[in-house]
Amino acid sequence: DALQSTNPFTVENTETQLVYLGLTAISDPVRPGVPDAIKACHTAGIRIMMITGDYPLTAKSIARQIGIGGDGEIAVRSGTDLTAMSDAELKDLLRHGETVFARVSPEQKLRIVTQLKELGEIVAVTGDGVNDGPALKKADIGIAMGQRGTDVAKEAAQIILTDDNFGSIVAAIEEGRGIFDNIRKFAAYVLNSNPQELYPFILWMLIPGFPLVMTVMGVLAVDVGTDLIPAMGLGIEPPEKGIMERPPRKKGERLLSLGFIVRSYLVQGSLLAFSCFATYYYFAWAMGYLTGPNWYMNLPASPAKLDMTQASAVYLQSLAAFFFPTVAVQIANVMSKRSSRSSLFSRDFLQENTRAAKIAAMRSYRPQLRTVNVKIDYEVTSLRRSEAPRALVAQLWHLLAFLPRTFFMHAANLTVHLRRILGVPFVHVMAGFFERHPIVFNFVSNPLINIGIVFELVLCYVFFYTDLSKVYFFAPVPWHVYVFAFHGLVLMLVFEETKKYFRRRGHALEFLG
Repeated sequence: DALQSTNPFTVENTETQLVYLGLTAISDPVRPGVPDAIKACHTAGIRIMMITGDYPLTAKSIARQIGIGGDGEIAVRSGTDLTAMSDAELKDLLRHGETVFARVSPEQKLRIVTQLKELGEIVAVTGDGVNDGPALKKADIGIAMGQRGTDVAKEAAQIILTDDNFGSIVAAIEEGRGIFDNIRKFAAYVLNSNPQELYPFILWMLIPGFPLVMTVMGVLAVDVGTDLIPAMGLGIEPPEKGIMERPPRKKGERLLSLGFIVRSYLVQGSLLAFSCFATYYYFAWAMGYLTGPNWYMNLPASPAKLDMTQASAVYLQSLAAFFFPTVAVQIANVMSKRSSRSSLFSRDFLQENTRAAKIAAMRSYRPQLRTVNVKIDYEVTSLRRSEAPRALVAQLWHLLAFLPRTFFMHAANLTVHLRRILGVPFVHVMAGFFERHPIVFNFVSNPLINIGIVFELVLCYVFFYTDLSKVYFFAPVPWHVYVFAFHGLVLMLVFEETKKYFRRRGHALEFLG
């Protein structure tokens, strides 16, 4: 009754005799790495759009803080504006720039994603709530938050972000581009050695009397022997410098296209084949051939009916002279293919963080004692009949592998003390040397490629100077023929470095591979 008897509450009779205690504001701060991640997306040609249920002024303020829209004015559209727009008007809005959408309903978010896809865009959507489910499902790539995301969002998405960090998405884009490039490098490297395997058979079939300078065993030695490990080394290359400064590749671009295969054959492949034939003809000239009116056909002859047991010694030597340049040229080829733009002889060949991480790993090298862990994750009682053979094989594998793993463990542990005395100081000295000479580090920063190069040269020795020469039909050649074969290495390096120079000047030169 006393409350009802008071005068009505107004500004004049209410806001009087007040004591100011303070002002409280609530803010959801931007994560530290987000502005840099947004900037990296812009550099990589990726547009960012904010679609939120927040108030338009709040959304615009956050967009400005994280860098959406760049330096220009940020366009903000509310859900009411979207309702009044036709599909054609919405497409015109989405076609360019980065728009912020505020006070948007789940249906409107789904509509935005649909219109972007109709424009031919590849759309990735992030979300964490139930209302984000339809848009996550509709997008080409739905990304749900792993920590604060709902089960509905996680089920609708293709990717779950375990740390809820936008920067992880950008890192994944960089890694994905690196993997795509590495697969192409791997394929191009393997294809480059095919012409020097193919051309000899074509010449042998089309030109009567022309000798077969590459046998089937020689092809096998290249494809399964010398090319294998260096190609695998290209598959573990870190993303090269500047990979996030390229625009996205075209939507319909294939991993292995006809043009890619043709370029691999006709450019580097033909360069490799030229070096092989040049060394072959040099060997023939050194052995007294290439004389007479048809000097270019005066070559070591193939045995009758290609019966290699009847092959002459000089013919087997000619096969080695044609084979060895493949190894020499592919050494330069695999080193050059590690980057499509950066020079092998520059500091920019490796990213600074990649170089720093590798050198830091060398500085922290400490040999540790090893142990053997054997774990079998099968319960025989719970196996279905179809799983029983697989479980049996897995158990047998663990049991059979136990003894060799134990042997290698003991062998490694016996050398721990020696490696700590000699190995650790040596590795530390080399880390300091590579830090002072980054160009030298470019050549040894991929250990698998280095192992592959050594393996190639060792295989050549085995093929030429051991009993395997009778299996692969090779014979040793004079030392000056080996030296001459390395002209192909120099030729390939000059070609690749020249191509990269013009690419750094803005010329794509895609036709050169």
